[in-house]
Amino acid sequence: MKAVVFDLDGTLVHFDIDLGALKRELLMALSRVGVPPSLFSTEDTLTDLLDKVEAYVRASGMGCGAMRKLWDEAFKVIERFEEAAINSASLMPGALEVLSALKRKGLRIGLFTLNSSAVAVNVLKRLGISKFFDVMVARDLVDDVKPNPNHLSRVFEELGVEPREAVVVGDMPFDIKCAKKLGAVAVGVTTGRSREEELKKAGADYVIRSLSELLSIIAG
Repeated sequence: MKAVVFDLDGTLVHFDIDLGALKRELLMALSRVGVPPSLFSTEDTLTDLLDKVEAYVRASGMGCGAMRKLWDEAFKVIERFEEAAINSASLMPGALEVLSALKRKGLRIGLFTLNSSAVAVNVLKRLGISKFFDVMVARDLVDDVKPNPNHLSRVFEELGVEPREAVVVGDMPFDIKCAKKLGAVAVGVTTGRSREEELKKAGADYVIRSLSELLSIIAG
């Protein structure tokens, strides 16, 4: 094993975001670009919502331009909530210790995130963990963001490792699906927005309840 790649929000960092308000505004934005509100239920988690958007995009045969417009509208809403939460963002328990241990082991560390680069850089710097990352690829630095595996491929390329040489850690099914499509070890963590069963369904090789459990997987 040569590298570990992390998701940011919900995995390494907690953003204090009103998810109910975020979902409501996200649905309004998606409806403005043609996604039928009838696709969604009030019971949908954010994971459910994004999965349904992904399925709708695939089924509708959207061209690249239309698809990008749809995701751009969604990310405008998400980024507004992210920016409002920057000053209250906090490290997940064990994040600093795990990153320090991985660095001591000589592993390369990457980050692939649906956060914008401005938000990611700001948060990493404010929380004092930017020094641990060899590569950071935010959503605005790639044409195809996760769940498209090209997002994760870019991280592997910049780290100089093959997928089979890496562990990918994330709290969303999108993270797990990207890792499995490329042949990396996928570790789901339940500290974010997804339940254990959602992560297992997405194909996680391991599901952990805290970041500190990651070290025993790496050691094994």
